[in-house]
Order: sequence, then C-alpha cells, then structure tokens
Amino acid sequence: MLYSGVVNMEERMTTRRTTRYHTNAHLQSFSPSRPYEKNELMRDISVEGLSFKSDMHYQPGTILTLNIPLVVPSFRVIAEVSWCQPCNDIYEVGVRFLQVKEGFRIKTVEQLNYIEEYRKRVYFQEGRMLSPEEANAELILQYRQSTN
Repeated sequence: MLYSGVVNMEERMTTRRTTRYHTNAHLQSFSPSRPYEKNELMRDISVEGLSFKSDMHYQPGTILTLNIPLVVPSFRVIAEVSWCQPCNDIYEVGVRFLQVKEGFRIKTVEQLNYIEEYRKRVYFQEGRMLSPEEANAELILQYRQSTN
C-alpha cells in the first residue's frame, strides 16, 4: 500500500484472500461525522468486506455503519474504510467488516450472489433488465407461490 490513502491496486489484489461477488445492490452508510444516512451503490462484496460508489470522499480508517436492506434480515455491520479512489466524478470506496457474525456474512454474500445470478438469467433468457430490488421481489414471489 502506498501512503496518504492511495492504494496500489496490484498490491491490493494480491493481498485479497476471499472471492468478491459483483452486485449493484444499494446500501446505506452512516458516519459519526454526519447526521444523516447516505444511500450508496455497491460494486462488490465478500465475507471480509465490500466496495461501493459514493459522491463523498472517505479517509482510510473512517468507521462506518453499513446497512444492506435488500437481504432478509437486513445486514447491518460496522466497517472500516480501507481505501478510497477517485473515479471520474465519484469515488470508489473499499471497506473491511469489523463486527459481524461469520454465518451472517456468508448468508448475506450468498443472498446477494443469488439475486445477481437471477438478474443475469432473466436478462439472457427473457431480455428483461431488473434492478436488484426487482429481482429480489420476483424471487420472493416465486418462493411464496412454490410453498402454497
């Protein structure tokens, strides 16, 4: 890692220990330094952390509370900003989870990955583009219909 919050991307890729899964799900971030929640768009997630797009710059070391309302039950975790990179007119931010039960991490990653796989399948088979929220609603409906 380089200093002053700039991350050597090649080094970051070689130190990553777990698989990251792409997702476009929304999350809410809370910071002690601002009195409101901020809606962000995730890029990817693993059992160790996630990355998201933001219009705000976050200093590495900043502690955030993150909430992913798409999964059931909603996933709420304390995370630390590991890196923040400018990308066009926004920032890409990477965080590592600090406080979360291991089983809950895995369940959340599995749920988000299942939703993304469903979105892809629907797109390639039916030509419909669904948001993560729309895909999740369809999956829930399908599940309810199959259990009745």
